[in-house]
Amino acid sequence: MKIESILIKISGDFVNDTAAHNFIKEKEEKAVVKIIVGGGCQISAALDAAGLVYIFENGTRIIPSKEGKKIAKKVLENNRKLLRNQLAKIGVKAGIDIPVLVKKKEIFHINADSLAMHESGRYDRTFILTKKGREKKLNGKNVQVVYL
Repeated sequence: MKIESILIKISGDFVNDTAAHNFIKEKEEKAVVKIIVGGGCQISAALDAAGLVYIFENGTRIIPSKEGKKIAKKVLENNRKLLRNQLAKIGVKAGIDIPVLVKKKEIFHINADSLAMHESGRYDRTFILTKKGREKKLNGKNVQVVYL
């Protein structure tokens, strides 16, 4: 019998959210789960606080400075650590990725929703956990947006 595989993209806004944690735990009880954690709002806030420039192009944040890319990576790494710690408390062992690629010391930030959509074909089902009121127009086989 084949075990189902599930990809869950979780908004950085939910790293401390019990409902999101319980959703993930429920899925992991029946399937192999991989998580991608984002951090869009937190990245914007951190870049604003540092006075660093960024723009949005077709819904994707472009961070031109090396310092800005380091800040974004640090925010996402922190979100992964916080989420991992919170999920461990309830017995969830799923792997957690962040949407960052480092190649030859250069940091590439990837939109977490875009990464999840790109990876969705490798999983039986994909869930995008986001805040109510955020419009998500995502097309993909077996992709479901869950508003919390």
